[in-house]
Amino acid sequence: MARTPIEIMIDRACGIPDNAVPLTPITLHCISCGRQQRAPRDPTDLPGTVVIKTRCPECVGGDFAEILYFDAAGKQLSEE
Repeated sequence: MARTPIEIMIDRACGIPDNAVPLTPITLHCISCGRQQRAPRDPTDLPGTVVIKTRCPECVGGDFAEILYFDAAGKQLSEE
């Protein structure tokens, strides 16, 4: 997946080289309604994360949602 010109400009401002390979996207899965969405990987995601299960903005209702991280085999990852 190629980066857009704006993504390249932002990356340059953040010190990321032009030839950097974008990280593979992850799947966000809402544990309440079941909706899924592909999203860019975030630097705070645990290493090996392929799926994140949490509540989407429509289902969370302003509360803080628990975030669960899973690897490609479906094993839950922990922050410890």
